[in-house]
Amino acid sequence: MSTLEPLESQYASDPDMDELIDMFVARLPIQIHSMRESLKGDVHPDFVQSVHQLKGTGALVGFDPISQSAAIIQREYREVGRSPAELRDEIERLILLCRRARHWARSCRTSSG
Repeated sequence: MSTLEPLESQYASDPDMDELIDMFVARLPIQIHSMRESLKGDVHPDFVQSVHQLKGTGALVGFDPISQSAAIIQREYREVGRSPAELRDEIERLILLCRRARHWARSCRTSSG
């Protein structure tokens, strides 16, 4: 079993951001689910919204790698017309980044609060 490297928010030490970061991380399983479902063939109804939210809110709460990865997927899906199946590698990369953020939140934030 491989160890998942945590992805820490750049605002991790800012107590004013705690609630926003926690809300963002709490929604990651739902967004991961919609992306995984879209890889099965049919675009999950929440796929576009999830990617858009990851792009915007990811940057807002200090997860720039998530935001940047989501921006690539959103651009390729909306502007270039690539399907989720064609974006499999990019989507899997974004899912991994989301999992790393959740890992960080579970390991670091729950032990400090």
